[in-house]
Amino acid sequence: MQCVTCSGGCPKVERMDLSLRSFVLRVQRGDRETVLNSNTLWNCTSCHTRTSRCPRGVRPSEVIEAVKAIAIREGITNDSTRFNEIFVEFIRKRGILFELELIHEYSDMSSILEQSPLGINAFLSLSDRYRSKNGFYPSRGEGLKVEFLTVSPARDVARLDSCELLTR
Repeated sequence: MQCVTCSGGCPKVERMDLSLRSFVLRVQRGDRETVLNSNTLWNCTSCHTRTSRCPRGVRPSEVIEAVKAIAIREGITNDSTRFNEIFVEFIRKRGILFELELIHEYSDMSSILEQSPLGINAFLSLSDRYRSKNGFYPSRGEGLKVEFLTVSPARDVARLDSCELLTR
């Protein structure tokens, strides 16, 4: 049965190089290189919409997360991985996200210049907001305990151990 419910219900499908149906099929067939280098891995937001709608119980979000864990373990990353690392580091450092610092750290100069009209307005708006409340930078959040969940790639892979691609 190929009902395409997963691809039809995905809010990010237009940004993916492989539809979810095609992605899962390639995982089943063992097309390791294609799935590990697909941008579908990184564009999935893990909203579980497809998993909740799948009439066959395939759990496509879990398949993507397991393949993503393998890709990260093998050093295959993309720009969203870098963004996530920077984002988490700022939360650890301050306990709050400071957007200006995130933009500065994440963006390269060419993208900043392309978006300079928007950036100037955002800078003025955000700097006024932060300056009036906390000085220019938000507080470091001393005394806050920030806990992060860690996901074990081995556990994710073990859950899907019947798939030949994931057990190599």
